[in-house]
Amino acid sequence: MSELLSGQKDIAEVFISDAENERLKIITAGKKPPNPSALLSSKRFTKLVDALKQSFDFVILDTPPVNAVIDGIFVAKQCDGTVMVIESGVTDDRQAVRAMNDLS
Repeated sequence: MSELLSGQKDIAEVFISDAENERLKIITAGKKPPNPSALLSSKRFTKLVDALKQSFDFVILDTPPVNAVIDGIFVAKQCDGTVMVIESGVTDDRQAVRAMNDLS
């Protein structure tokens, strides 16, 4: 993803296909860029997500924890819905509420 968003590769170069399910395509995070938030808040990312939505039935984007870095918030703004995963017994109520507020 980072190489795609930074213009180092095109989309055909970053897709990983599953031999057993040719309809499943994956784009890994790639090399850590100096400023991932800048890439995820860029117009290039918005255009990429729009293009993927036109080409696939489902587009699932995985992000780091919302409370750890801002990347997930930039990604969530481009999505039709968000699934927040909370680890039982580890994530306290305040952290969960803060994450939900950040995403809204």
